[in-house]
Amino acid sequence: MKSKASNSKIPASTKLKMYAVKKTVKNLRLPLHTVDIYQLKENWTHLSAVDVSSMMNVQLKILIGQDNCQLIIPREVIEGPPNAPVLSRSLLGWSVHRNVGALKNRMNDNIMLHTWECKCDDKLHNLVKQSFKTESFRVLPPVKKLLSHEEERARKIMENTTKGVDDRWETGLLWRHDDPNLPLSYVMTKQRLYTIEKQMRKDEALIPCTKKKLRSSEISSNPKTWYIPHFPVYNVNKPRKIRLVFDAAARSGGSSLNNMLLPGPDML
Repeated sequence: MKSKASNSKIPASTKLKMYAVKKTVKNLRLPLHTVDIYQLKENWTHLSAVDVSSMMNVQLKILIGQDNCQLIIPREVIEGPPNAPVLSRSLLGWSVHRNVGALKNRMNDNIMLHTWECKCDDKLHNLVKQSFKTESFRVLPPVKKLLSHEEERARKIMENTTKGVDDRWETGLLWRHDDPNLPLSYVMTKQRLYTIEKQMRKDEALIPCTKKKLRSSEISSNPKTWYIPHFPVYNVNKPRKIRLVFDAAARSGGSSLNNMLLPGPDML
């Protein structure tokens, strides 16, 4: 109780003075430092990754203790070969770490720390960055994806012809031209059918898949008629499942159904 009473009588100005003496030193009396960064970069190319300035007879004026470790702990590290200088970035900027003996320095310490502080003007940096944006001079990038003439035509056909039929959707064919001239394809398709029939004689499992009749509603009297050959395909992962493929790339008279249709835009 007695010591507490005596301490309470110390003037506030004296307390501040004692605190200052404890935390600061007027003259550190540290040796001068000289580091030629350009010479180091000639021997260690990884140091060129960061713009660090050289030091010529620099007197150190401040030592940062561990009580302020958040300022000096590395946030980013760039390493080279073994025993090479190491670059580290803290909140104060980039530093070069190197054995002093290899630098022929007069210091007796084993480790030298060279700190370079970035003094960038963030406001100026943001203004320059903003000037390179197209929005700054009223040139806005298109929000809607630009379509080619063919993609635009295909999109309009889809919008005008797509409709719901029962429990499915139906879309008109994406013709390249309004009145396509379709060559005769019946003979070509019939010839391909003979080939499929020969396969069915050898493999009766193909018959249920390929021998299916069209419904009357599927037969159209449209003057644009194109017969599409088909062929069965076995699924390697599902040996018992046979898939029927319609060959729209089959040619007749130098053309195919695929050549007369537009691929359309990528709706995904």
